[in-house]
Amino acid sequence: MDLDFRAQDVEERQSEVLKLFRALGATYDGFSNRLPLWMQPRLVRKRARLAGSIDKLLSAQIRDKFDEIRREAAANGAAAAGGKKSRSVLSLSLQGVDRLDARYVSQTCDQLKTFLFAGHDTTSILLQWAFYELSRTPRALAALRAELDDVFGADTGDDADAVAGLLRRRGDELLQRLSYTSAVIKETLRLHPPAGSARLIPAGTGFVVPGPLGRDVCLDGLVLYLCQSMIQRDPAVYGETADIFAPERWLGDADTSMSTNSGLELNEKAGAGGKIPPSAWRPFERGPRNCIGQELANIEARVILALTVRRYDFIKAGKGELDLDAAGRPQLLEATDQYKTKSPLYNVSRATRPVETRLLTSCRRSTLPLSPLTGAS
Repeated sequence: MDLDFRAQDVEERQSEVLKLFRALGATYDGFSNRLPLWMQPRLVRKRARLAGSIDKLLSAQIRDKFDEIRREAAANGAAAAGGKKSRSVLSLSLQGVDRLDARYVSQTCDQLKTFLFAGHDTTSILLQWAFYELSRTPRALAALRAELDDVFGADTGDDADAVAGLLRRRGDELLQRLSYTSAVIKETLRLHPPAGSARLIPAGTGFVVPGPLGRDVCLDGLVLYLCQSMIQRDPAVYGETADIFAPERWLGDADTSMSTNSGLELNEKAGAGGKIPPSAWRPFERGPRNCIGQELANIEARVILALTVRRYDFIKAGKGELDLDAAGRPQLLEATDQYKTKSPLYNVSRATRPVETRLLTSCRRSTLPLSPLTGAS
């Protein structure tokens, strides 16, 4: 939106949109969310009030951006029309729009809210899991750092400003070369998809699926939950390494964009037949209603990994921490090629409410205290 929400500032200075969004999200958590809405008229009114306030602020921002684009076009000629200088979602949505009526404002507002909701913590969840898996998979961490050295230069490892400068000047070109980085993202999303999805089967359609006892089961009128965590860990597809972090399985097609999933050739350790079926990787879902923000999420994740992975070492504290030997060294498990951990780590079901996890980071040059990473799973 080309708008700074000041999300990492003190709460008093944060954007009103952010405060309202946080308050609205809080109404979908806790015991009250398990009760039918007809039993909670106050909750219904509260949600309507908060949603209306968000709509009002976003609609004003849409109109302001439209007026800004028109002023630029008038001042600079047709080349500036449509906000082509800006690549924000809002500016792109206003390209080619000559008249801004209430219907278009409402549609644009809905799309912005989708980005705000879907991107509220999904990318942070992806990054937390990526840092964690890399911290306990030395082979993958070394390969990722080697690729970043090759693309950005080995001397930029501790200089985030230098990497950011290269990305500003040659971002599209450099990001396309980050094949192993993209494979890390794709494998992280396979093992730890941040969100789920569901589909309603209309009544009377005669939709049946084969049941576990060999009999077809009719699912008309029911909601089907697509459990990506099970689909994407199917041993029949991913073989013996189905539960193991192995970015190498995606080399050759590490694409995570909307055009992904065309059937991939895998090594001999992969699933039956050496191919991944088109629907076996679906963290962004598939078809006409797939995630509207997946391209943005992919760019965000690659840029952040490029800026952080060589500069910091990551050490998990608390649940899932490494199981060190008597000398304080991590123990590499031959079967998984990963370090041994004291306990498993897994997602919990929460509705966009921050759940604090502790992932300590230290600068490779010196100790750097950082706030704990947060994110809801």
